Amino acid sequence: FTRGAWLGVLAGLLVLGVVRDRRILAAVAVLALVAVAVPGVRHRIAGTSRDAETARIRFVRLTPPLIAERPLLGWGLDGFREVFYRRHPDFPEPGHFHPHNVLLSVAFQTGIIGLVCFLGLFGAAAVHCVRTALRDRGAAGWLAAGCLGGIADFFVHGMVDDSFRAYQAPYAMFFIIAVVLRLGNAGLRPTRSGSVADAREREPSRRGQ
Repeated sequence: FTRGAWLGVLAGLLVLGVVRDRRILAAVAVLALVAVAVPGVRHRIAGTSRDAETARIRFVRLTPPLIAERPLLGWGLDGFREVFYRRHPDFPEPGHFHPHNVLLSVAFQTGIIGLVCFLGLFGAAAVHCVRTALRDRGAAGWLAAGCLGGIADFFVHGMVDDSFRAYQAPYAMFFIIAVVLRLGNAGLRPTRSGSVADAREREPSRRGQ
């Protein structure tokens, strides 16, 4: 895995520990110490340097001006490589088809409007997960906490890569969205008095009277 994936998993486990069980935080600390003790992992971490990441840092610096040229609707899907390398033909690493940042990638392709919708979708899911995890101490609460951890993993990893390009990651994220929607349909969402459902439930009792 990439170091961004490691950071994402760490963030997901930390979120799970904070909202659900603090003992998970201790387990994460132990797991991190064990991982660092492995020579291959230690070498991978030691290999992180400014020089090794220069290309990705430049992507993050050079992409926002392109977004500013078409801020509302963006440049369209899968157009990054063509546009970026036409503007920067001497870029040291050729062939990249995304800016190695999920937020910049979404904004480049779909504009600010698409980015707001993207953040709104996952933000609403995260809020519902927090409420369910704190309110329900059973299996549904654990499921919601796990979904929240998955969302955290996705976005932390997405700060150094395009998570939607990470093989099965998009399928996993939309599966999480489906689970969150199912939790809501199962009645775990706070109900409002006077709703249509409440009126339908009261109707048979009125007829019996």
